[in-house]
Amino acid sequence: MVKVKQTIQRMLIVGAGFNAFAQKVWMLIVGRMLLGFGIGCANQSVPIYVSEVAPYKYRGALNMMFQLAITIGIFVANVFNYFFAKMKNGEGWRYSLGFAAVPAVMIAIGAIFLPDSPSSLIERGKDEKAKQELIIEEPVTWTKSSRTLLRRVNRPW
Repeated sequence: MVKVKQTIQRMLIVGAGFNAFAQKVWMLIVGRMLLGFGIGCANQSVPIYVSEVAPYKYRGALNMMFQLAITIGIFVANVFNYFFAKMKNGEGWRYSLGFAAVPAVMIAIGAIFLPDSPSSLIERGKDEKAKQELIIEEPVTWTKSSRTLLRRVNRPW
């Protein structure tokens, strides 16, 4: 999960930088591709991560909050784009594309504080740490390794 977080952060920040400081068309294309891949990775990995770490009572609500945050972000970006389009110096497009760095930096800072998911820890052989990360609402006696128990779960939700 750490590598995924870092890759997404880099793609978003570098892509926004390419777009904001573009001197040639190829820079815009590369920047948009990096931003697209970064947003695509985030849209895929965030709901999975939330589903793994959130208590079952709140999973649906938290995933819907993620989608609401995306929708609000699109709205805010369009409001900014409206005002940037009215700039007299013709540089509004640069600000419009460069402001993609704001959510990228927010994601990068927020990701620093996220713990690894239990399944990510188990995949890397850190069973004991995975046990600590699991949210257990009822006392459970661990009779086998957590790896064996989690592999036996067919439908975790």
